[in-house]
Amino acid sequence: MKAVIMKNKLRFLNGSCPMPDEFDPTYEHWIRCNNLILSWLMNSVISTISQSLVYIESASQAWNDLKA
Repeated sequence: MKAVIMKNKLRFLNGSCPMPDEFDPTYEHWIRCNNLILSWLMNSVISTISQSLVYIESASQAWNDLKA
């Protein structure tokens, strides 16, 4: 969690930074940041849990699934 806060990415986990429209100039940056956080999440859990996150597209959805 410290890394997420230090990198100013908490908004990707709590859902307050939704995916922009694909024609929005920030779209590619959002995708890159979202995928970075997804990889952090997937690499911080055991492989059986990580496999359940493979098809999830947003970090906030993955975070909510892990919290449940």
